[in-house]
Amino acid sequence: MTEDWEKLLDEEAKRIKEWKLSDRLSHLAKICYSVCSITASVEGWNVWLSKPHVMETFNEKELTKLSEAFGELTLLFLDLDSKYTKIMQEREKEMFESESKIVNGHNNNCNGNSNGGNRYVS
Repeated sequence: MTEDWEKLLDEEAKRIKEWKLSDRLSHLAKICYSVCSITASVEGWNVWLSKPHVMETFNEKELTKLSEAFGELTLLFLDLDSKYTKIMQEREKEMFESESKIVNGHNNNCNGNSNGGNRYVS
């Protein structure tokens, strides 16, 4: 099973490295594929970490290197997450405000009446 997983990891890495980026959709597809690859890897690590009989075979030096590597990777990912979450939140806010203006403008000006555009109000 470990050999199959290693082969899969190699294939995933190769596919991501060789991804052909031609338009916005291809970028989105690569991001989605990358997130799925990260998720599968993290789920695999959760399985390993829940097996003390396997994890206890690591010596302190190995665990130190692994802990440092995961820490660095986590900080990089959290930084990326924070940066783009702020961008997405700002864009979502702008979209909401823009949609609110359209809806409110429509309700106030529809058919030239002041009843919010509702023709069924008597």
